[in-house]
Amino acid sequence: MKLTDLSLSRNRDCPSDCECKSMMKHIYLRRAEVATRLKIEPKTLANWALEGKGPPVVRLGGHLVRYELGALIAWEVGESAGSAE
Repeated sequence: MKLTDLSLSRNRDCPSDCECKSMMKHIYLRRAEVATRLKIEPKTLANWALEGKGPPVVRLGGHLVRYELGALIAWEVGESAGSAE
């Protein structure tokens, strides 16, 4: 799956029991991929993680930082809802 394919997962019209949402729980993105998606620098994501901000981080093996796609999308939806207020 390409990063550009992942943008299709932002569809908010997808029902909550949709099969695609359960599949997204097992897709992990690297910091560079998330930075590209959010149009920010990877260092910004690293700083956010240290400050407890930004999308939730998953540490694999104690040192590999990854972002679960489902959690990232939920964070994006929350951020966009917060900016609309």
